[in-house]
Amino acid sequence: MNANDVDFSDVSSVLNLLDGNIYVPWDAPMERPPELPVDPLRIVRAYIYHHPEHQDVFEQALCLLAQGSADKVYLFFDYIDSCLYSELSYSGTTFKINQQRLLPLLRQRLQHYDKELRGAVVFSNGFVKVNPMKTIEETANWYLKNHGLSILTDV
Repeated sequence: MNANDVDFSDVSSVLNLLDGNIYVPWDAPMERPPELPVDPLRIVRAYIYHHPEHQDVFEQALCLLAQGSADKVYLFFDYIDSCLYSELSYSGTTFKINQQRLLPLLRQRLQHYDKELRGAVVFSNGFVKVNPMKTIEETANWYLKNHGLSILTDV
């Protein structure tokens, strides 16, 4: 199956896309080298925001992704980051994620996997990211400094 065939009204189909289980064709060069099994920024911009009528399905799939292991929780963070960055920096987004729904879950899951996220996390494609929590904390500091948005603490 390829990303153009995803049923955006079906949570499991969207979850498979988010998790990297569906081929995503790209004509444009990548903005960053492939590390994770998917490029969340490309997924949200090329697919998710094109289906604003299924925002709730997308958020349900994100919540399911967050229930996985440390690598899935990092992907969950990367999707949240991709959405927030897009929504705050570009006018092409068709909706804004429900921060009251997703940020508390992100905080809870990051806390749950804090030890693992400070070590080496292995993703399904074999990529190993050392101390992904450092990236998360740096990103959180950027949001706080530039947008007054706290993603790691409930303010």
